[in-house]
Amino acid sequence: TIASEAAQRRQKQAEELVDFMLGDLGDKLNEVSRLDIMETVNDQAMRYFRSLPPDDVTDEALAQRSRTLNKIGRVRWNQGSLAAAIEAFQASLKLTGALVERHPDDVARLTEHAETLSWLGSVHWNSDNNDAALARFVDSMKALEHATALAPDNTEVRLRLSWLIGNVGHVHERRGDLAAAESAYEKALAICQQLVAAEPDNRQWQGELGDALDNLGKLAFLRGDLVEALNAYSENDRLKRNAATADPADYLARSNRAISLQILGRTLMQAGAAAPAIERLRRAVQLYVEIREHDPSSALNIATHAVGLFNLALVLRMNGAPAEALARADQALVTIETMPAD
Repeated sequence: TIASEAAQRRQKQAEELVDFMLGDLGDKLNEVSRLDIMETVNDQAMRYFRSLPPDDVTDEALAQRSRTLNKIGRVRWNQGSLAAAIEAFQASLKLTGALVERHPDDVARLTEHAETLSWLGSVHWNSDNNDAALARFVDSMKALEHATALAPDNTEVRLRLSWLIGNVGHVHERRGDLAAAESAYEKALAICQQLVAAEPDNRQWQGELGDALDNLGKLAFLRGDLVEALNAYSENDRLKRNAATADPADYLARSNRAISLQILGRTLMQAGAAAPAIERLRRAVQLYVEIREHDPSSALNIATHAVGLFNLALVLRMNGAPAEALARADQALVTIETMPAD
């Protein structure tokens, strides 16, 4: 009827307004640190969604609501309101689940459902609720496995699947079940290797492969297998170096390279290879200098630069260079003092 169509149109307009408030307006409020207003907007939006009838709505309306609720969950998580974030993600999950029930073989629906499950698992992970995190990550992984079976050539879905399998491994690793963690990391590695084999020049795939190797390198290090750890870390560093040198303007790639150099340097030190360790750590520090020249106010860049200096100082001290070690430690302290007050 005309009245029904008008009501649906008003509801759609209302939900588009809510989406704007949580998106564009929310970004502006964050820029001026008005999180109090943003919190009020979130609360009002949640009240609005609770008032809506759960049934007799179109797929499009359900999808829009689930995305908006997902956005509320992410904002609340960024604000540190984990319980409120869980509430929003669970409300979103109910809707994505309903859509998957209606369309069990729809790759897009499965992917959105998996994403909400992943966000919910991440909140539980940050709350140190390992059981809940693992359950959500496994559910997300299963949804993506189904989506991958339906669309085996969809590289975005396969990449997401590798992330979720990696998350499952992280939970097992935190629990101390290194065998289960290794099994998960190996599966994630296999997906990344397939992506790189299909597109050898794709720097994103190379970076993901490096991260998968880093996960396995850490497990090898925990087992005391320094040879295997060094092999994994060295290959990760090679991949990160390729990405950093391919585009000199990509400072994120440089930062990733600096991290891989630090990990490799510390592991070389553990293996008794002092000179190569110091050489890697020096290179990491130089990269941080270049990164900070590009963005000197970034708190993250300042912190990672300081950590790099402390790592270099420690290795120098252990290898008979106390004067330079002290100088590097002093540089680290001066660097930390430049951290923004906020």
